[in-house]
Amino acid sequence: RKRLIRYIREYCPDMIITHRPNDYHADHRASGQLVQDASYLLTVPHECPEVPAMRKMPVILYNEDRFKNPDFKGDIVLDMDDEIDTKLTIASFNVSQVYEWLPYTEGLCDVPEDEKERFEWLKGMNITKETTDEEVMAAPRGYSVRFAKTAARFRKELTERYGEEKGSKIRYAEAYEICEYGGTLTEELEKALFSM
Repeated sequence: RKRLIRYIREYCPDMIITHRPNDYHADHRASGQLVQDASYLLTVPHECPEVPAMRKMPVILYNEDRFKNPDFKGDIVLDMDDEIDTKLTIASFNVSQVYEWLPYTEGLCDVPEDEKERFEWLKGMNITKETTDEEVMAAPRGYSVRFAKTAARFRKELTERYGEEKGSKIRYAEAYEICEYGGTLTEELEKALFSM
């Protein structure tokens, strides 16, 4: 906890994104709990005095998950249609996870060897503007499907944020829940952090 406090103070972020402490993976749970445990102390001068205390608490957000106890709240839902290929390219660099470990745990043996074929396999189904939310929610797997399911799941929030016309057509989205242990996400800060 002290190492994390020092690190966060040195970096002095406006925002921290972590996992909720009820995630399926022990490392994810531990990191979410650690951020919560460190959060209040970020602004306490006598804790880790070798690094100056932060004057302003960073906003803390949780990555989206599908766990039910408690349900994830999509407080911030963002259009990522223009970033999906970048997101998938970054994911594809994590070879052992996305092409070995996760397919193994899901009982998949059909991971292609060719790099381009692997990338298409990683994407999953080809999602177009004509693909319905119902079709997306029924899709079995794929990284692009993961973000398409977020758009389908939080369609209402997308239309509230972007308007009916744009929000109803967004194919890929990311969602975050605001952690009560962090700073307040003001309208001005939200605009600075999430305007694209």
